[in-house]
Amino acid sequence: MVIKNLAISHKIIVVLVLAALLPLLAVAYHAVSSSNAELERNALATMDSQVQDVASHIQTFVDMVKRDADFIIGVPSVRGIARARENNGYDAQDQSSYEDWRGRLSMIFANFAIAKPHYYKLRYLDENGNEMIRVDFKEGKARIAADSVLENQAKTSYFIETMKLSAGQVHVSDFNLDREGGRIVEPHTPVVRFGIPVFNPAGERRGILVLNVLGQHILDFIPKSNATLLGKFMMVDKEGYYLAHEDNSKTWGRDLNKPNTLFKDMSLANLATTSQEHGTLRDLDDQLLAYSLIHPNVNDKSDRWMVVNVAERDTVLSSVASFQRALYVLAVVALIAALSIGMWLARTWFVQPLTRILSGLNSFAQGDTSIRLSNLNRDEIGKVAAAFNHMAQQQEDSQQRERDQLDELRKAADIQDRVTLLREHIVRVASGDLTRRMAVTGNDDLSQLGHNLNMMTENLSSIASGTTEAVNVIQSTLNELQGAINNQSSGASEQAAAVNETTAALDQIKGMAAQAMERVQILGETAERSRRESELGGVAVEQAIAGMGGILHRMEGIAQTILALSEQIQQIGEITGVVTNLAQQSKMLALNASIEAAKAGEAGKGFAVVAAEVRELAEQSQQSTAQVQKILQDIRHATDRAVMATEEGSKGVDAGMLSVQRSGDVMRQLNEVVRETTIASHQITAVVKQEFLGLEQVTTAMKDINKVTSQFVASTQQSQVSSADIAQVAARLRASVSVYKL
Repeated sequence: MVIKNLAISHKIIVVLVLAALLPLLAVAYHAVSSSNAELERNALATMDSQVQDVASHIQTFVDMVKRDADFIIGVPSVRGIARARENNGYDAQDQSSYEDWRGRLSMIFANFAIAKPHYYKLRYLDENGNEMIRVDFKEGKARIAADSVLENQAKTSYFIETMKLSAGQVHVSDFNLDREGGRIVEPHTPVVRFGIPVFNPAGERRGILVLNVLGQHILDFIPKSNATLLGKFMMVDKEGYYLAHEDNSKTWGRDLNKPNTLFKDMSLANLATTSQEHGTLRDLDDQLLAYSLIHPNVNDKSDRWMVVNVAERDTVLSSVASFQRALYVLAVVALIAALSIGMWLARTWFVQPLTRILSGLNSFAQGDTSIRLSNLNRDEIGKVAAAFNHMAQQQEDSQQRERDQLDELRKAADIQDRVTLLREHIVRVASGDLTRRMAVTGNDDLSQLGHNLNMMTENLSSIASGTTEAVNVIQSTLNELQGAINNQSSGASEQAAAVNETTAALDQIKGMAAQAMERVQILGETAERSRRESELGGVAVEQAIAGMGGILHRMEGIAQTILALSEQIQQIGEITGVVTNLAQQSKMLALNASIEAAKAGEAGKGFAVVAAEVRELAEQSQQSTAQVQKILQDIRHATDRAVMATEEGSKGVDAGMLSVQRSGDVMRQLNEVVRETTIASHQITAVVKQEFLGLEQVTTAMKDINKVTSQFVASTQQSQVSSADIAQVAARLRASVSVYKL
């Protein structure tokens, strides 16, 4: 046991404490137990009285609503509606129609709701459950419901149960949340429905009156926790679902499908079937409980509400805390007094002599054989001290002899140990372990050798560490360099592909330009022939004016010449169309070349300038071609008029002179037009030649770019090979250094 291992002084203290503390504890326990029991009885009595008061208030409110229902059932409008319904909508007794009585009762309901704001709805249902009258009371105003919103309540439990009652009886429904159209109204509105049956003069049931009461008015009777009340109040229905609770998340479990009930949370299954109207429970874990039942339906004792008050046992017993603290203080004071007396006696009689003996034994155990005990008493403790002095003297003599022998052995063993340490250190360094150093003392030869070995190890460690750091830096730099080279190689390959595509496109453009140049040359030759022909036509006109005799023959020649000229003009129009198409393609290719030059950056600036010049030449060619087409259109119109003139000249000699003169004018205009056409064809030829020269320059520039790009790709590939070689060298160097442990 632990007590056996205690010192003598501690054992004496334990005995004194038990002798003083046990009676005090017994008295304190009896006092605290009695006080706790009395406090629990008083607390339960107070809690029982409080829950009965709350239940009484709620029961009084329920009885008041029942009296209101009995009052409303007796108003003339209710009986008048019953009589009118029995007589096809007319009450012969009071000479009022069904609608008259219905309007009067609606006004009575509205005034009644305004006077008593705890009513949520007032309704009159027929025997089939159809609402005939409904007055809703919201936000301080009563609203009579229109016929279109009236509903059928035949399947509701409160309608079914109320229709079973006798005259004057009132049914109180379950306490739940209001619903409209089958859905719970938001925000949640607790409601209790009071129903009373309606009978006609023959004693037949003709519907019910329903008074919907705002449940919050009932729940307001449940007190909130405060300093003047003991415990926490709550209210539950017959199945234990919370109707009122400080934690709102636990309420309305039946409607919101929550599992929380009083009987489950506190394991009070027997309380669900209790027949006592009120009572208390004290056999709960750290809690006290009081309850009181409310029977809204007097004839059904199983249908009930329960007001519950739960108090924490620690809170109830807090009033005896000061008394308990006083007892604790008294016990502590008694304990301190007993400890003080016991400690003084133990220290004087036992502790001090035993402490001297123990101190001497500790010194003797540590090798001090010169220790001796003095001031010995004549009791058993003094005899133990004398025996200790004799034993110490014998041991001191024996140790002196042993020390003389060990001095010689120690000197030889020290040399052997130091040599062993030197050999072990050399073996570790040879195996690559540079993390350890020798502990060297003294100034002899072995000590100097140890110093030299430590310096050698330190130098090797510095060399290996520096080499490792250098290899790491080289490896990191190579990784970054390899990534940059890969990116440059990928970009250079893409640029080379783009340059190849552009060069191929330029070759196509150059071929098309050569074809256009050939067609333009043909256009110039044709224009030149047209000019000569027009000059010949002018001569023929002059000759026709000089001699009218052969006018018919010459007019036929003119007509043939004009037709040939029209065909040639048609050919010129086709050639100008080709030139226009070529100019448009040249513009698109120049635009694409400008885009590729922008992508190439600094290397593509010269190519961008050439592309801009090509685009400008193409625009000029397109404009010149448009002018040629306009001139050709004018020539075509002139030839048409000439043909008509020759046909009219054949009709008569008299008209021939006039026709010849007009033909002379036309031929002079034609000669001018042909001359302009010739000039335009020469301009087109010059433009096409400029385009062709510009394309040759662009092609040459693209070949230079392609050559530079190929050289760059080859350089990046060589850089990849070089970086890989350096990485291999760094790996071999790392493997060499990894032998050492730093």
